[in-house]
Amino acid sequence: MEKSFQTIIINLKHSFAEPHSTFPPRIIDRRTNLIVKEGSTVKLPCAAEGYPIPQIHWLKLEKSQAVRLTKNQRFVELGGTLIIRRAEPEDSGKYICYVNNSVADERVDTELLVSGMVNLNITNQHDTISKNKNSKIVIEKIICNFY
Repeated sequence: MEKSFQTIIINLKHSFAEPHSTFPPRIIDRRTNLIVKEGSTVKLPCAAEGYPIPQIHWLKLEKSQAVRLTKNQRFVELGGTLIIRRAEPEDSGKYICYVNNSVADERVDTELLVSGMVNLNITNQHDTISKNKNSKIVIEKIICNFY
């Protein structure tokens, strides 16, 4: 008995629809103010649409100058969202999400406040001032120190 083989060739074609025109970036997910506790994880969203697909950059305003953030274990960018791990009061300030493509650019500013733990030291002091035997003035001072 003779075996016969048949070869079948299937040609698949993939097509993806791309816009026929360009359009400027538009930020579609943003936050303008955020207050968090020290030690928490902060998520600052910045999602944008546009064509060509916009680039997303995060900056922080330092002494009136926008400085590009250095990514490290605490500062991570994931899909346009800036994630700050173990937030510290020093992380407070204005963050800028800047998006751009070949058509235009757009930005959104987010004010972040990281509230730290406040240590309070209260002391009570008494001072007595005597003018003569029959009169005396007692001064009570309460001193509050924040640090």
